[in-house]
Amino acid sequence: MRHPDWQIRIITTIQAATERPFCWGENDCCLFVADVCLAACDKDPAAQYRGDRKSTRLNSSHCWSSR
Repeated sequence: MRHPDWQIRIITTIQAATERPFCWGENDCCLFVADVCLAACDKDPAAQYRGDRKSTRLNSSHCWSSR
């Protein structure tokens, strides 16, 4: 079930993601969607993958920022 303020939580999550560099396994497209789900519903579809470097083929050396 969604939080009563789910829309604000999603906006906050999106804004926070734009302030971090893209990084496989930390701030990537799949984890972004999972972060939005977590913010809206407290359900994390990527819980089993978070923090597990073995679950990604790349590591933090494959991070970059547009800034």
